[in-house]
Amino acid sequence: MPFASLFLPRVRRPLGTALLALIVATCVPLTTSTVLAQTAAPTPPPAAASAGGDAGDTGKANAAAAAQPQQPPQPAGPTPAQQAVTQLEPLLQPARRISSLLDDLEKTVERVKDRDEDLSRVRTEIDRLPGEARRAIDAIAPKLADVRAQIDKLGPAPKAEEPAEAEAIAAERARLGAVASALDGAIKSAELASERARQLAQHAQELRQALFTGQLLRRTKESPLKPAIWQNVGAVLPGAVQDTAAIARNWWRAAERRLLPLTATLVFAALAFVVLRYLRRRLIRARLDAPRDKPPTFFARAIAAGWVAPMYALPLAAAAAIVYLGLEHNDLLYLQTANIAETLLVALLLYAGVSALSRAILQPGRPSWRLFDMNDGTARRLHVLTNAVTAVYALDLVLASLSKTLYLPFQANVARAFLFSMIFAGLMFALARTRLEPMSDLPVARDTDGRVSRWHPLWLKLPTFLIALFIAGASLLGYVALGRYVSAQVVLTGSVLVVIMLLHLAVRAISGQAGLSEDSLSTRLLGERFKLDDTQRTMLDGFVFVALNVALAIVALPMLLFSWGFSAPEVSGWLNSALFGFELGGVRISLARILLAVLLFGGLVFATRIVQRWMQSTVLKPSRMDSGLANSIHQGVGYAGFGLAAIAAISYGGLDITNLAIVGAALSVGIGLGLQSIVNNFVSGLILLVERPIKVGDWIVVGAHEGYVRRISVRSTEIETFDRSSVILPNSELITASVRNRTHRNTLGRISIPVGVAYTADPAAVRKILLDAAQSCDALLKFPQPIVAFTDFAANSLDFMVHGFIADINKSGAASSDLRISIFKALQANNIEIPFPQTDVHLRDLDLVKGLIARVAAERMMQSAANAKPVQNNDDDSVGEEPEPVRG
Repeated sequence: MPFASLFLPRVRRPLGTALLALIVATCVPLTTSTVLAQTAAPTPPPAAASAGGDAGDTGKANAAAAAQPQQPPQPAGPTPAQQAVTQLEPLLQPARRISSLLDDLEKTVERVKDRDEDLSRVRTEIDRLPGEARRAIDAIAPKLADVRAQIDKLGPAPKAEEPAEAEAIAAERARLGAVASALDGAIKSAELASERARQLAQHAQELRQALFTGQLLRRTKESPLKPAIWQNVGAVLPGAVQDTAAIARNWWRAAERRLLPLTATLVFAALAFVVLRYLRRRLIRARLDAPRDKPPTFFARAIAAGWVAPMYALPLAAAAAIVYLGLEHNDLLYLQTANIAETLLVALLLYAGVSALSRAILQPGRPSWRLFDMNDGTARRLHVLTNAVTAVYALDLVLASLSKTLYLPFQANVARAFLFSMIFAGLMFALARTRLEPMSDLPVARDTDGRVSRWHPLWLKLPTFLIALFIAGASLLGYVALGRYVSAQVVLTGSVLVVIMLLHLAVRAISGQAGLSEDSLSTRLLGERFKLDDTQRTMLDGFVFVALNVALAIVALPMLLFSWGFSAPEVSGWLNSALFGFELGGVRISLARILLAVLLFGGLVFATRIVQRWMQSTVLKPSRMDSGLANSIHQGVGYAGFGLAAIAAISYGGLDITNLAIVGAALSVGIGLGLQSIVNNFVSGLILLVERPIKVGDWIVVGAHEGYVRRISVRSTEIETFDRSSVILPNSELITASVRNRTHRNTLGRISIPVGVAYTADPAAVRKILLDAAQSCDALLKFPQPIVAFTDFAANSLDFMVHGFIADINKSGAASSDLRISIFKALQANNIEIPFPQTDVHLRDLDLVKGLIARVAAERMMQSAANAKPVQNNDDDSVGEEPEPVRG
């Protein structure tokens, strides 16, 4: 009891209660519980003593029982709650094991915090723990949900003042509570272990970064320019040569015992090299040296470089791999030779890859397939310098591995790194000083002697010169490790960037970008099959372009990280966190799920468009269905597919749709106040699509606008007027305002032509003439028959109205014109005058009017003569100006 009482004040949660019950049941001496049980319940009387027995018999029985030796108390069995928790042990064990492993890994990190390789190995083990914790949680969570659902069915426990519940229910409640506490505790333990693993991995990464930074920026105590360091190198060099010779002799003695397999391996490697090189030459000559009508485009050259580069690298890479695998299979790689052979294989593969890329891009012997505009001499020089830079770096890798194997002193490593860094810098200076002579006549920067400037192009030459200067300066100042690291990044990062560029150009070619081909690969595969139009093909090509570039970015990022010196556990850990989930503000974000959700949305929308296109070309053809109904079905399928795609993408992306409903309810007031017109138009658009008072193709009149309905969306309706202009009307106006639809039910329509004749004509005869003219017009229907009405006695004419029906109101213009021609010919044939407006003006007392006009004219002439004055010039010549006569 004292042991249990130490924990009782501290245990406040169900997990602590369950663990305490388990500890008490297993660790506390069983005699204590037995004594407590005997104290709580009195001992029943013996069965031999009956209720009717006398006191003497009872006393004898008690004495006999006291005389018998006392038996030790039997231990009580486990309770149902304990049994339930014990049965869950296989499910809870993974979470406990992760916590135990974390304790060991924390001690290991502290022990190897100054050794980068050991930290990298420990980091690999740490990175596996969050995944195991997540799997343990996923295994426990469904069981915990089931148990909590059962507890909810039992309801809350009765209070003290309420009647006690049945013992079976109480026992079941206790059992379920213990199980839920154990499961909840295991989940929390796994979540804690996952967080501890993340923090420990971050700590290990910080230690590695500190070690890397310290080694990279550490300056050697002795300058490489001092003779003492080279004297030490000269002193240890003979011993290193002897050790290398000894390793070679020991290896040869082991190889002599397997001389036949070794010879077969070398012969097979040489044969593979020769055969692959011959096949490569035949293939490249057949594809690149074939006669062509026109030179290849830039993207065709980029695609060629993409597949030619692996062909150039394959012979040497295959031969080196065969030799390495053959030596390993024959147990000839052991101890020091294994490290040297592995480094040599990496160096050969690196040299083969970079040299192949350089040759594929520069194409020294094929100027028409060269990616950049330069002549043959420049291309050959750049290719040679690139191979030299790669060879220097590869040789440095091999010598560094040999130095590590022979345990050469620090001064030897410094001298080696300094020497190769300076050679590397010199080659970089040579690259920067190479004149890039173009093959074409394009204008470039030139020197006074007419040659291309050594600094052209400046964006390429200046960084190359600065990098070479930095490598040389850092090495001379004693930062040899920094200079060697930058040299390595020039080779590795440059190669990776070139590969990424070629892959990007291949993606552009596949997606039909930049006019590489008339039809892209995706268009050729899907465009013709699903009858996609130009817009849909462009959208498909854009989707393929984005998707392939995203995939390229996912592949390129690890390549760059590896080239920058990050280890596989670090890269995999970062990618795992970025793609499969990381915590941000208490929310778990998974870029992979988001990307897949976007792809799911795009795929479902694309599938919806394909279904719409198929329906439009088959079941919704105008010959089979009304065009307006077909448009409504087409739009409905599109909106339904878009909504389904949005819901599926949101659900798969990890967002709870119920949360969106809550947010939508919270924003409903704001939407009602600020966006009520948009919502009104949206609802009106749905009404138009469902009720269909107007449909696509109808001829409608809305206010001052008249034309054909071309498109009905959820916000607005597009009307094309007769002058081919588009009018965008909000849907609410079509619902609330008066709309004249001339083709709502059918296309049957009526045209009306007003006709006026002179008062001298006989109205009955005119009516018959007009009726005959209408019936003889082919544009009008015979049934319903045309109608002629005498409408009015006008000021200048007798007015008639001719009404005729046509089958298609859309042809009313042509029908009206034909009917007018028929009427005009009929009236002209019967000598019936079509009057035009005339006005008669009657003037009285013309003599008085003439006298007034003459008097006004005379007064104006007299006034003009009185106002006229002579004009005097500089020569004192007076020239009189006669007044202009007034013309009456």
